[in-house]
Amino acid sequence: MEKDYMDGDLVTVYAFDEKGYFAGLTAWQYTAVDGLIKTDDAVETAPWGDGEADPSMFYKWDGKAWQAEPKPTHPDQILGVKVATDDATQHGYEMRALVSALAQVEGYYEETDAGFVSVKKHPEKTEAEKMEEALNEEIRAYEEKVKDLNYRIGLAVLANDEEEIASLRAEYAKLQEDEE
Repeated sequence: MEKDYMDGDLVTVYAFDEKGYFAGLTAWQYTAVDGLIKTDDAVETAPWGDGEADPSMFYKWDGKAWQAEPKPTHPDQILGVKVATDDATQHGYEMRALVSALAQVEGYYEETDAGFVSVKKHPEKTEAEKMEEALNEEIRAYEEKVKDLNYRIGLAVLANDEEEIASLRAEYAKLQEDEE
């Protein structure tokens, strides 16, 4: 793809990392003696062709052409994918950010293990765990009702309101019956 370059011209090219992922723009220099001085980690072809870069895609050089890979948008799309915490490439930084963001989705979490981060799915609760959770919620609701009733009884006692005290005692007795 030699064009009409002049001695000393810098030619913008598209660099890729060791895994082939687009890493940014760089330049090759043209000299009258050597022609275009190329490196093995860049090409003259834009990853996105003649159009604009699509921010929802990763671009990867396969040795012959750029391939567009959709970026994950749901945690299920990267379950089991381990991203190195020391990967200093643009792709590595972006993948770590995606792992962090997608791990925030309910039912998922981020795990760091031996220099890698990944998205994991919380295991489904067993029937026993679900029943225990429901029972605990009932207990919390009952305790909240008793706490509220005790507060209202205290106010009625302070106000010396015998009618309200009697009403609240009846409400308390009903609450006790309902819980048995």
